Amino acid sequence: MANAEQCHLLVFAKAPLAGEVKTRLSPFLTPQQSMQLHRRLVEHCLKIAHCGDLTVELWCGKEHPWWQFLRPFYDGKYFLQQGDDLGQRMRFSLLDTLNNRCDKALLIGTDCPAIDEAYLQQAAGALDTVDVVLGPAEDGGYVLVGIRADVPELFIDIPWGTDQVMAITRQRIAALGLSCVELPLMSDVDRPEDLLSLEQSFPQLTAGLLPESS
Repeated sequence: MANAEQCHLLVFAKAPLAGEVKTRLSPFLTPQQSMQLHRRLVEHCLKIAHCGDLTVELWCGKEHPWWQFLRPFYDGKYFLQQGDDLGQRMRFSLLDTLNNRCDKALLIGTDCPAIDEAYLQQAAGALDTVDVVLGPAEDGGYVLVGIRADVPELFIDIPWGTDQVMAITRQRIAALGLSCVELPLMSDVDRPEDLLSLEQSFPQLTAGLLPESS
């Protein structure tokens, strides 16, 4: 196995297509504004990921010319996600990486701009001694998952997109007797109410998209 001593970071990203990204921000943002925010979030995520010493893999939902533009911020070629739901897609990507390129793998989306290099390094370090690492989200999901071996139960029959994801994942980990580290709680950008905190913490990501405060 090549580069088995390294930890790879898999970044899941949707293609920047109006009407297909950040749809839960409608009608607060138009489809075009949601697409622009999505682009900024993806670029921000990849730039942060690329700053550290993790090997970055970009896993895309669809083919799109934009992926070539982002080449400076990920290592090697990009990959296409495979599977019928989010759990299948995540499991396939993690297993492909673990079976072919490394023995530790982290996976994140692009909706949590607060993830920084220190957070990623903490996650990678945790996998030296535990089976699973998770980054809980305030909405009941998680913003990061990391594994060293296949754990199908983490990705099958999970109600993705609900506030039960993290609770069920914890139950599965406990039932399997796996060791796990949970990182600090994070917030992501999914709903209109998330935009205010995003504007306060990362104004460059919302510039020109939100109404100016009076």
